[in-house]
Amino acid sequence: MAQNYKNIKIFISSTFCDMDAERDAIMNRVYPAVAQALAPKHIHVDFIDLRWGVSTQQIAENERENHVLRECIDSINESRPFFIGLLGDRYGWVPSQESWDCIIDGMSDHEKQFINQDTAEARSVTELEMLFGSLIDSDNLHRSLFCFRNPAVYEHMDKEHLFIYIQDDENAQSHLARLKKHIIETMSSHQLKRNVCQYNCQWDGNRLCGMDGLVDFLTQAIVQEIELYECESEEGNPENEYDSTAARFDAIMDHHDANFCGREDFVANLTDVAATTQAKAIMLTSHYGLGKTALLSHWYRQLCKDDRFLPYIYFADRQGNHGKVEMPLKYWLADERTGATQRFGAESQYDLGLLANKLEETTAADSRRKLLIIDDMLSVIGSANMDFRSFEHNFEVNAFVYDGEFTARMASVFEEDQSRSHPLTPAEWFRRPRSRRVAESLMRVFSPLL
Repeated sequence: MAQNYKNIKIFISSTFCDMDAERDAIMNRVYPAVAQALAPKHIHVDFIDLRWGVSTQQIAENERENHVLRECIDSINESRPFFIGLLGDRYGWVPSQESWDCIIDGMSDHEKQFINQDTAEARSVTELEMLFGSLIDSDNLHRSLFCFRNPAVYEHMDKEHLFIYIQDDENAQSHLARLKKHIIETMSSHQLKRNVCQYNCQWDGNRLCGMDGLVDFLTQAIVQEIELYECESEEGNPENEYDSTAARFDAIMDHHDANFCGREDFVANLTDVAATTQAKAIMLTSHYGLGKTALLSHWYRQLCKDDRFLPYIYFADRQGNHGKVEMPLKYWLADERTGATQRFGAESQYDLGLLANKLEETTAADSRRKLLIIDDMLSVIGSANMDFRSFEHNFEVNAFVYDGEFTARMASVFEEDQSRSHPLTPAEWFRRPRSRRVAESLMRVFSPLL
């Protein structure tokens, strides 16, 4: 392996015999897919699978339980913060209270930060792994993935095999239900429902199969989390890029807001318009050099203090990703105020419609007015429309111009065009002549050539 590869370990936690099919799916399907996706970024992933057991041949019998528990703890420490938890309908092996107390008491001060009162009583090794490796480590919960098997598959099993997959013990089932509830509540309280899935599978008469849902979920989630959080460079770590972007925007606003003066009445009028207008957009234009950036910076800071608004701002420029047309949407979705459940990498490609829809979805429940402010340094001129035909099929060309004066001139041209236009209402559209509708239908036949 090349020296510049970064190695990441992911610990797999589950009971053993009843989860062989899932672990096989991870090692035989998820692992190659993740390796292929991350190879261009020089990242190698190892899945830590202890299903074959921990060697105790050279360990005294009275120390074997402690050795097994210690091996699990050490493997989790090596893999932290990435963790996969698989749960079916078995709670798993519970060591003696003596062995449990011994392993807890023997933990280092660093390890003890990942235990609490939940770990005082002996639990199953699987629950210990999930508590120690994930649920108590709240700072890294977003790097944990939990997968629950859909119990509907048991309806097709015979009694002999059901014994393997379902633990027929009321106490064990009670502990298992409590653990699942703990996982769901913990992940939900941290807005991480996206990291929990219930997957379907089938029974072929001999073993479980049909793990496509599990494979797809883990592959996508693992690649996304590693791309977002584990690349060393800012380019590979969009979360850091978004943080640095926010710091850069704050510095820009500090500089320009300090130069703002004499237009408080105008800002107050802007706020009143924003609070009452039914318009989708407000365009503010002026000649270059008259202080629009100072005005927008000051207005944004005022809106942040107003409970009626949820303001967002973006300064487009020619540096790195910041001039890309989709970056404002990605940046606003990364804002913790938005509460988005999905992250969008700065380097990854996404459909603009998807990004806009996600922003609308995540802010819809907030009753405050949403205000998007973009400083007028960027103009985009060309023949491409915002659709897949323009992006993927047609021969289109667009020019991105970073210049305040030029952008102001383009705004004037737009306003002139708008003054010669009239809004097309749904009622008018539906009343268009039949001849035009027939012509539109005929032209669809030739659409691949247009």
